[in-house]
Amino acid sequence: MQYALLNRFQATLLGAVLGEMVGETSDETWRQPAQGTRTQLPSSFNWRTIAPSPTLPLQTLTQFYLQDLLQPSASFSEIAASPEATGQAAIALLPTLLFFHEDRLKLWKQLRQAVDRLQNSSIDLLGVYAIGSTIVEILHERFDPLTLIPQLLSTLKPLDHQHQAPLIEQLQQVQTLLEQQAGLEAALRLIPRRSEQTVAIALYCFLSTPEDFGLALMRAARSGRQVAVVCTIVGALSGAHNGLNGITIAGRLAADSWQLTTGEARSQSELLNQADRLLALWSGVYNPTLGDRSTYAVAAPQVIRKFG
Repeated sequence: MQYALLNRFQATLLGAVLGEMVGETSDETWRQPAQGTRTQLPSSFNWRTIAPSPTLPLQTLTQFYLQDLLQPSASFSEIAASPEATGQAAIALLPTLLFFHEDRLKLWKQLRQAVDRLQNSSIDLLGVYAIGSTIVEILHERFDPLTLIPQLLSTLKPLDHQHQAPLIEQLQQVQTLLEQQAGLEAALRLIPRRSEQTVAIALYCFLSTPEDFGLALMRAARSGRQVAVVCTIVGALSGAHNGLNGITIAGRLAADSWQLTTGEARSQSELLNQADRLLALWSGVYNPTLGDRSTYAVAAPQVIRKFG
């Protein structure tokens, strides 16, 4: 189903937050949040949209916002070497994945620059790019769960110059699982645990149930492997695909019952406002934080009207 780009931007960020909630709690409390309580969510990402002086020149202001996108959070620079580092990097760079969805070449260059600055050998750049490419297909309304993996493989193989990326083999296994309509237990047996597999597991959980946001999250929560990271990625992808309408009312209420720690956002409305600003910046707005408070008098042309 086609959704407005703003709707998908908002659902991507909100879906990631709900995914992390499921991953952190490992249960279904997000479906029935406690009334009148706000529990703090120890977020692994910290997106922010900060506002410089609106008097800055256009080129300087645009560069300012782009630099902020490329360094989306303090937690991004603190990613430690671990099996889930690739997934954590993809989560921290979600604003970048959304912003550069129109141009794969620019997206690849920006991701490579961001990952190179970390100097963290445990981050698989191809894995981050695979998540970004999936978002690209979704936002361009070209997403097909049965053909996505072959498209990813045709994109990633030329970039794997040493032909040693374990992700390539894992994606081939995911495609086999999808074609056989295999269950989660079969997927966990087939995808090896010896290497980084959060991206492959997340893609399997999403692609096996792309139209059901809640079911995809529950499947990710039961994967037993880097659950918080896998659930967050699945939430972002499923949110981008299904839009805000695909997130249940219970899920939306759950987001309000948790105290978010994503940068400036402390509530669901503030998180959605960050998506508004991100889309405005992508659209070329000079200052996405500047509200228009002007009052306009509008009338039909060439009509004489009496005032006073």
